[in-house]
Amino acid sequence: MKMAVSHAIGRRSLACLAALMLVGCMADRGWAQEDPAAEPAAEPAAEPAAEPAAKQSAKPRGRLPNFYRTVVTEEQREAIYRIQADSATEIKALQAQIDALVADRDAKVQALLSPEQLQKIKQAEAESKAKRDVKKAAKDATTAPEA
Repeated sequence: MKMAVSHAIGRRSLACLAALMLVGCMADRGWAQEDPAAEPAAEPAAEPAAEPAAKQSAKPRGRLPNFYRTVVTEEQREAIYRIQADSATEIKALQAQIDALVADRDAKVQALLSPEQLQKIKQAEAESKAKRDVKKAAKDATTAPEA
């Protein structure tokens, strides 16, 4: 009984999620606020027909979030890929800012240390790298195919 209730709640949650995604896609594309009277009636019909061919040749690719593959439609999948592509440039710029801040922070922290402390840290880093290299070599040796 408990399993059936949980399953029903899961279905409702999934239905709500799908509805929200659909509304979001509609709002993103402007479907939710279309005013047919505002569109000119004399628009040529050749342009919309040419658009799908362009979309097919430049099909957006990306990576779906976990568990979306079996849930979303092809249209939703393409919308997700477009959203990811639109956000990629801004995310790269922000990541560059984060990387610069981290480098600045690390430089300030290292400036606080004495030369002896810096030497000890470099030695500890080198020892840690050597241990990782030994572990990796041992793992590679056990997983390598025999010739």
